[in-house]
Amino acid sequence: MRLAEALVLGVVEGLTEFLPISSTGHLILISELFGGMHEESSKVFAIAIQIGTSHYYFLSPTTRNLFTIYIGV
Repeated sequence: MRLAEALVLGVVEGLTEFLPISSTGHLILISELFGGMHEESSKVFAIAIQIGTSHYYFLSPTTRNLFTIYIGV
């Protein structure tokens, strides 16, 4: 997986997590533009980004606040 692909998929996941439609579907569609999720690393990345996004938005407001303070956003 290339860095550009990872960045695009991360942005897509972050933007579509709030929508009442599947953010995983968006990841699959966008990854098809990059040639699909045929590599094992692409599948692992998709799983990791789902877990990370879910944790960030839903499971840990404290972690989110600390991360925001740390990076200054």
